[in-house]
Amino acid sequence: FLGATPHWQISMPDLMITKFANQTSQRSQKYFDKSAIAKNEFLRKKFAANNLNYIDVLSQFCNDEGCLVLIDDWPTAFDNYHLTAVASDYLVRNLIIPKLEN
Repeated sequence: FLGATPHWQISMPDLMITKFANQTSQRSQKYFDKSAIAKNEFLRKKFAANNLNYIDVLSQFCNDEGCLVLIDDWPTAFDNYHLTAVASDYLVRNLIIPKLEN
């Protein structure tokens, strides 16, 4: 099971235009919907308890510094939660392929 992507309280284009036009960091905590963390943790534990595979997408994009908003200067979402092609490629290369190889 593939877990949820980061959810933003405003769309990524609006976030980029209104708040991050001069941003240099690739991560942000601002406008990230933090309720997704509890939901993600619930699902991760539920799947583990039932010996089912859960791919924790949220943890791939988010850490203590915030969630990725940019990868190689490209936005990670094109709305509030759907990944762009750049972010999808990042996810496949860094999380899904390694999981499949194991």
